[in-house]
Amino acid sequence: MQSIKPNSLILYVSFTKNNMFCTLTSLTGKTLLSTSAGIFKTKGLKKVTSTTIFTLINTLIKFKKQSKLLYLKIKGINKNKNELIKSLKLIGFNIVLIQEKLLLSYGGCKNSKVRKL
Repeated sequence: MQSIKPNSLILYVSFTKNNMFCTLTSLTGKTLLSTSAGIFKTKGLKKVTSTTIFTLINTLIKFKKQSKLLYLKIKGINKNKNELIKSLKLIGFNIVLIQEKLLLSYGGCKNSKVRKL
């Protein structure tokens, strides 16, 4: 496992039903960039298409000079997660770690039935 470099960046990506939020921070927690898909004047489900993801990731190009190592933290469900990772690699970032947080509830454990006499 690679050691944590001091000039690494953390990219938080949150997928919602109709939008996508990206926050780029340093390892100390200082926010460098915060964007969403709504900036590009797209509405509804068009915000979470692969072309919108690619244009949103292209805003990160100026931070590639600062650091090429990237920790990726993804939250939410979307079919375009692989497009996100591919576009980050195309730009030139080296993804060190991918952490995915799914918010799916499965209802938990069932109670045992009460026997009726």
